[in-house]
Amino acid sequence: MKLNKMFKMIVITLALTGIYSCGSDNDTTPGAAAPTKTNPLSGGNSGTPSLIGPTATCEPAASYNDFYSRVSKSRFIEQTDSVESYFLKEYVNGYFSRQLERISTKGQPVINHLDNITYVVTDTTRADVMSDLVVILDNKDGKRGSGSYFEVSHSNGDIFGIDLCKPIAANPVRHWDYSSQTEYIFVGGVPTSYNMSPNLITPFEF
Repeated sequence: MKLNKMFKMIVITLALTGIYSCGSDNDTTPGAAAPTKTNPLSGGNSGTPSLIGPTATCEPAASYNDFYSRVSKSRFIEQTDSVESYFLKEYVNGYFSRQLERISTKGQPVINHLDNITYVVTDTTRADVMSDLVVILDNKDGKRGSGSYFEVSHSNGDIFGIDLCKPIAANPVRHWDYSSQTEYIFVGGVPTSYNMSPNLITPFEF
């Protein structure tokens, strides 16, 4: 009888030991570092996913650094119509010279440029525009603006305005060429929902 009881106690002890060890697999050892979680979108450990490409709605930037990041990732508002036109006016020495038009076909890499005097069409690509916008920001000497619109100045006196709330083909929406005293400024588009960008008068931050 005593042997039988001892045998039962041994079996029960072994069973309890097995249950405890299985249940402790998911426990964290006190003092051990928590497991690293990888963001499935960014592929990294940051909580912010990598967002690349146009947006359905305008996304104001929280700071200039955030603005730069959004421009470099092409986070401009998405073109809505299949074909859109963006109009800019050219002023030389403060006097109106001509109107320029940028024509963008959705899904196509080429942007057509047309002026209302010679009607000569020249082409650029979205990739070229993207590269130019990043170079403009990389070479800034000063900056001003907030949210979706910033202007940057260069050491040669040129000024460029970039607007996240306009499609990439409409940018830069302002360019003041100091050497020729010529200004190009966005004045509207088709569809007409693209309002004019602000022409900032606040001083630049250097």
